[in-house]
Amino acid sequence: MKMMRKLIAAALALTMLAALAPAASLASDNLIDVTSLYRSRDIDASWNDEEAVSVTLTGQDYTASDTADILLEGSTLTLRGLHTWVLSGEWNGSVVIEASESDKIHLVLNGVCIASPSGPAIYETVADKLIVTLAEDTVNTLTDATALTVENDEIAAAIYAEDDLSINGSGTLIVNAAAGHGIASHADLILASGTYQVSAAKDAVRGRNSVLVLDGSYDLNAEGDGIAATREEKEDKGWVLIAGGTLNITTGGGADSAETVSQQAAWGRRNNDWTAAIETEDKASSKGIKAETDLTIMGGTITLNSLDDGLHSDGNVVIAGGETSIASGDDGVHADTNLTISDGTLTVSRSSEGLEGRYIQLSGGTVSIVAADDGINATEGGNDTTGWGGMFAAQDCSISISGGLITVNASGDGIDSNGSISISGGETYVSGPTNSGNAALDYNGSCQVTGGLLLAAGSSGMAQNVSSVTNQASLMVYLSSTQQGGSTITVRGEAGNAIISYTPDKAYQTVLITAPEMKSGMNITVECGGSEAFSGTLSEGINSNNAAGGFGAGSNWGSFGEGGGRGGRGWRHDATQTPPDGTDPERMTPPEGAPQMPGGPQGERTFPERQPDR
Repeated sequence: MKMMRKLIAAALALTMLAALAPAASLASDNLIDVTSLYRSRDIDASWNDEEAVSVTLTGQDYTASDTADILLEGSTLTLRGLHTWVLSGEWNGSVVIEASESDKIHLVLNGVCIASPSGPAIYETVADKLIVTLAEDTVNTLTDATALTVENDEIAAAIYAEDDLSINGSGTLIVNAAAGHGIASHADLILASGTYQVSAAKDAVRGRNSVLVLDGSYDLNAEGDGIAATREEKEDKGWVLIAGGTLNITTGGGADSAETVSQQAAWGRRNNDWTAAIETEDKASSKGIKAETDLTIMGGTITLNSLDDGLHSDGNVVIAGGETSIASGDDGVHADTNLTISDGTLTVSRSSEGLEGRYIQLSGGTVSIVAADDGINATEGGNDTTGWGGMFAAQDCSISISGGLITVNASGDGIDSNGSISISGGETYVSGPTNSGNAALDYNGSCQVTGGLLLAAGSSGMAQNVSSVTNQASLMVYLSSTQQGGSTITVRGEAGNAIISYTPDKAYQTVLITAPEMKSGMNITVECGGSEAFSGTLSEGINSNNAAGGFGAGSNWGSFGEGGGRGGRGWRHDATQTPPDGTDPERMTPPEGAPQMPGGPQGERTFPERQPDR
């Protein structure tokens, strides 16, 4: 039986290494080699029964194969020295692991239930690393009730390691953390395999230096963050990497628990002059997965239902594989600096803003976004709080689309950069706003197209065309009447064949189209809802049927601060010109004290409340 256990564990380790090989090969795309982040002992679930110390727990007493390094004080059982410990049975108290600073301790949970009335159920105080194995075909339960104070520090986690912590095996770990975090390490945390069910009053999984998830099945329910790495003062720490596994994470009661506010309040939070008057009280972070520095998704199946951001980093977010689904009460994915998607599938079914970062690069994968505010938003300072007062100045931020299939359904701006936008590849479809205070495409600097397909449908009041296009033509079509959601847009070429087709989810008044198939001198027809909306010959570069600029001139109605240069006068922010849908910009009244700004009637819209970043 012992030999069989060893063979099974060895086979599991080899299987994991083989499974990780594809992820490791992604290093050629400037992604880290995952196998460099762990050692063989971190994934080795085998042990030798003859060399291990077996401890059977019986409430508040125990029996052991060797008692020399075991100390019982009240309800605290301390396991000392360099051993492999195999625990089974039930214990009403705390199990403490204590060794030397150079020792790597192996703790096997072989069907154990530990309930601690004060402090962690398992508490490693001194070691180099604690390696926990969940024995095959076992269920192990750890429960805490209250936090423990040690030298003015609060220790609040059901399993807590002062040093590195790795957990492997094929068994099950159930964690009930009433005092605080579920699984926590004050250093590096590796979750290699196993089945986890964690309920936590604070974070479900927390590593101060880092969190690495290699494989396993995770059902995490936390009032705080689902998975978090918290160290920010050391450059190479504070990161989270998901290489595989199946993760279902709910935080703060889920996205449905997000408070909603009126359009007036949502608008107000975008202006620093009156943010304080409208912002609600600060709340604890309840993000799905959060990193202080780098958050990387390389594989796995991840489902996030979060009160706060789904994926969040104070530094960079990279999605290079896996299948990630997010329902968020705030941003779907937020990065303070770089947000990069090169592969995998990302579905944001609910969010305030779908993707938000300073530099957003989309080069591959499949991305689908539903957002109550902006679908994709690039801003210089984390959450977009530029407000009306700073909305015309171009910031140092950008959106770059070079590949992938991207679909956006946004009630705010579809694609919004406070700096520049560049499109050189991929397919991007936008069902933009229905209100005239937002646009399917919105930028403060430039929008340069050198390739790829963009079809953006939305309202007309703030609509922008691209600023330059090469290798293909672009066309902005203003419609004589609003088309309802579900009305298919079809672009037909010379022979009447359909070259582009897209069905927006919401009503639209303008359609912006550019694609490699659209060339200068080409006769095209645009149909909306089965009726012809435009028919003509494309000129080189930017085209528009807007009467203010004339077809072929590329009028850029709604390009703030630019008064022409592309064949017609753009709508300057201080102009009294009426946009094509008949909206009078003077009728738009912001909250009292806010700067006046042109746009269409806003009405009331419900937004998930934007949580302060932490």
